Amino acid sequence: MLWPECKWFKTVNEQEQGNILLLQRIHQQQQQQQQQDNNTDPSDISNSNLPNVFAIVETTQNYYFFASYRGATLQDLITYNPGVLSSNLKKGFVIYQLLRVIASFHSRGILHGSLKASNILVDENLWIQLAGMEYQPNGTDFAIPEEPLVVSWVKGSISNYSYLMALNNLAGRREGDPNFHPILPWVTDFSGESVQDGWRAFTMTKFRINKGDEQLDFTFDDGPVPHHITDILSDITYYVYKARRTPIPVLCQFVRSKYEPNEYPSSMQRLYQWTPDECIPEFYTDPTIFKSIHSDMPDLQIPKWAESPEDFILKHAEALESEYVSANLHHWIDLTFGSNLTGKAAVEAKNVALPLLAGQNSFMKHGIIQLFKNKHPQRGCNWNKTNMEQLNTSPKQMTTDDMSVLSDSTISKHQLQQQQQQQQQQQQAKSSSVRTRQTQETTNGLLSSSPLNTTTRDRTPSIHSTASSIDTISRISLPGSIEPQSTLRTDPIRIPMHFSDSCFIENLDHYEDMVAFAAKYDFINKADITTNPIYQPPDRQFNIDPPEFIDVGTSFFFVPPAVTGAINALLSDNWQERPTSKGILCASSFPLM
Repeated sequence: MLWPECKWFKTVNEQEQGNILLLQRIHQQQQQQQQQDNNTDPSDISNSNLPNVFAIVETTQNYYFFASYRGATLQDLITYNPGVLSSNLKKGFVIYQLLRVIASFHSRGILHGSLKASNILVDENLWIQLAGMEYQPNGTDFAIPEEPLVVSWVKGSISNYSYLMALNNLAGRREGDPNFHPILPWVTDFSGESVQDGWRAFTMTKFRINKGDEQLDFTFDDGPVPHHITDILSDITYYVYKARRTPIPVLCQFVRSKYEPNEYPSSMQRLYQWTPDECIPEFYTDPTIFKSIHSDMPDLQIPKWAESPEDFILKHAEALESEYVSANLHHWIDLTFGSNLTGKAAVEAKNVALPLLAGQNSFMKHGIIQLFKNKHPQRGCNWNKTNMEQLNTSPKQMTTDDMSVLSDSTISKHQLQQQQQQQQQQQQAKSSSVRTRQTQETTNGLLSSSPLNTTTRDRTPSIHSTASSIDTISRISLPGSIEPQSTLRTDPIRIPMHFSDSCFIENLDHYEDMVAFAAKYDFINKADITTNPIYQPPDRQFNIDPPEFIDVGTSFFFVPPAVTGAINALLSDNWQERPTSKGILCASSFPLM
């Protein structure tokens, strides 16, 4: 890896010259030839967060790098000047640059080897340069961790079936054990002409769907121990599910002492209506579960939308991987393995599990296992939903009045009231994440929630704000006499009325939840991964990255030229043209933290 403008020297006859070091410069053509041999592009290897190395000296034993001197490091700031990094925004600015340069390294298979605060050089504008590389040629010594299992599921790298079976494995559930057999959700009630006609509600347990809220309230309010459920899959239910493949003596032992074949559900619809428990994997993988080994017990009838047991298994497994199930499966995971098994959330979901209550003295070798106490992340099909819904809102749906109001940049009293109501609703629905709170407060300033809002708000300087120094900081000169400090504060970006503030922060919420969940519950990465032998879903990767560009039409998304110029200045390849970090922090409407 070479810096594009760096000069490269080699020592000549080191031992013969004694204390005198003779250097021979490697010509630029030879440098370019070596870069071509390594399939590297000079523009690709440059990075503004690397030290500006102006010369490299190669000896028989070492390489010496000569770079511009910077005296302060991040360690110095943390130790002696912590007030410089007093806000989360400043810390985020440093971390963003650090992640950017590390990503640049990793994209080319380069490891830094000594990432610490004393190797991060910082200037007065909080621009960093990463130095102190100790990378060794043998990169195989470094173990690069695999992608967390929950992230793979969110992105769509593994199927719903594989992920749910992994959770069953972590909960200790094992195939063949009637008391602790793996469980999967029922996805339909088998009553319609198609699978989609009978989608189930994933926000309620099957026990609640079957028993009803009145009965659950009775056991919770009037029982000796307040609870709603006692198990998720009982041994009786397990043997009823598999009645057609189970010997009669076993059925008499676990289901009913007297064998009555007509009392077992005759169809999938009747079985679903009868059972208070969840499904088992065999209804997604094994067509023989429908075929009876008993002469007096007929085969289990399949629903109208299936032509044969094999066709049922295929379509049922396909339904498990459907968009509807993927979008709602996190609710079922919370009810079955997660946060809705205990505490206030369990009471609200009518899902208080008796085995998990304190004071239960019975020792059991099976039962309900709570794997997670935090909300489970949503799958990637739910990400970018706000953006997609708003993109699908056709500009043609806007009325002529809206168009005229938009062009005149005026706002009526009715529209103002409507806007205020929307903002109040959004305020009530704010996420608990720190990033969301900060961003939503910000969108009321720099990103205006209405294309019709032309009012500006002057911020009153205070001892807690750097806004009072806005006129004293040095300003850069931009084309057209653009001053980004005042522009970013006074001239808001106007977005259409039908665009909510959440379209800018929705993915940040999802990403925060996913990363925090993956870090806290990293034990799930040790689970065994199994696949459905009958149905392999098509390779479908969900895009969980924020869209780089939202095309809503230039007539409906107004960005002032001054703001565009300020943004271009921030992205300038010449660092001398970029605004200072102090100017950015003082000028923008970001809340100080």
